[in-house]
Amino acid sequence: MTASEASSVERFELALWQLQSYFGDPVATIEAALQVDPELVLGHVLRAAALAALAERRFQDEARASVVAAEA
Repeated sequence: MTASEASSVERFELALWQLQSYFGDPVATIEAALQVDPELVLGHVLRAAALAALAERRFQDEARASVVAAEA
């Protein structure tokens, strides 16, 4: 993982734990990481995965936006 800030990695790891444990709000946590480090590619990937895991069509555009950001 490449990151410009250690705090973004810490938030990423917390968001990953939240997603895996169904505890807290992983989307909000990873968005906080992306605020600190918008170029955290794995953060965009995790955000897309978390939104896709919700399995609701209303989150498709947001998930797609995360994929586009990761590709950029």
